[in-house]
Amino acid sequence: MAELIREIHRIGADSPERLVPGNVCPGLKAWGLEISGLTDAGVGYEMVRPSPPHGHIVVCTGGRGEVWVDGDWQKCGPGQAYVTPPLSPMGFRTVPKYRWQFGWAFLLATPGEPSPVSVDSATLIRVDPRQFINVIEGLYLEASGPARAEHLELWAQIVSEYVRAIARSTGRPDPLWRLWADVDNALSEAWTLERLADRAGLRPEALRRTCLKHFGRSPMRQVTHLRMRRAEALLRSTSGKLFTIARQVGYHNSFAFSTAFRRWK
Repeated sequence: MAELIREIHRIGADSPERLVPGNVCPGLKAWGLEISGLTDAGVGYEMVRPSPPHGHIVVCTGGRGEVWVDGDWQKCGPGQAYVTPPLSPMGFRTVPKYRWQFGWAFLLATPGEPSPVSVDSATLIRVDPRQFINVIEGLYLEASGPARAEHLELWAQIVSEYVRAIARSTGRPDPLWRLWADVDNALSEAWTLERLADRAGLRPEALRRTCLKHFGRSPMRQVTHLRMRRAEALLRSTSGKLFTIARQVGYHNSFAFSTAFRRWK
């Protein structure tokens, strides 16, 4: 089995890219993404990282390339996604006589948090690439055009949801991801442990144990985490008043929200 021993970043003039980095769209980092983009890779394109600090999602829409899996280069074509966790060797490159079209995103790894992807090493999976590519293109068109803060925030959230859906579809996904997706879509509501358990179809104690296992925090602290993550994104990317943002994430008192936000940070 071969090893990737050196880092390579080779794009070249024959590989146009449409990028949206975190400094252009602050909402991306708030939603756990470093950068996303669309690439039409040509001759000589190659990315190799023996120990990257973040995870990767690469979704192929056309052409053919190669990706590093299990110590060897494997073909990657339309309808396949290449998923890699942080710190795991990864690589993707073009092959002679073929162009390669793909969308991609880098996932931030947060100390003390579960890995942003649910595989232990680089993996190839089957996906429908159309919606993933469409949402990245939507984000890019907004960022390179009107660049309206509220719209960028919404696009960043949508891109994050699709990225994480692909990441969850591999290996051992969080069994409660649907519950947290529901909560994330209704953060202003009055969530209680009993309501969370009922939504998950579990007894409160079983929910507590499962949540502690996957996140290292109780169900209600997970709700707070989701609320504060959304609040941080809104504070960075919108000009909304503090009271308005507090209400959007389930707080009817600005002081209580400010206190919770400081503790979370």
